[in-house]
Amino acid sequence: RHRERVTVLERKVAVQRDELVLAERELEEMMNQYRSAAGGQSASASIDAAWRNLEAAGGARPSSEDERFAAEVEQRRRELAVEEQLAYLKRKMGKDK
Repeated sequence: RHRERVTVLERKVAVQRDELVLAERELEEMMNQYRSAAGGQSASASIDAAWRNLEAAGGARPSSEDERFAAEVEQRRRELAVEEQLAYLKRKMGKDK
């Protein structure tokens, strides 16, 4: 009975090794497809192409001033969240004492 179990487990290991080889081969194929699809474009070139497509469809690219303002707003929002959390923790610590 134990021999049968060992035989079954050995077959399972062999099948899993075969599956691993297959998965590695598929991964390599997908990586090759990804590389060829990227066509050597840098991320910046890809982003610029996406913006051109959006502009061609009637969208507007935000100006650097708009982006700077949005970044400042986001930074202030984060600062307020930190301040609120700090105030909450201070209140909590004051109540626990």
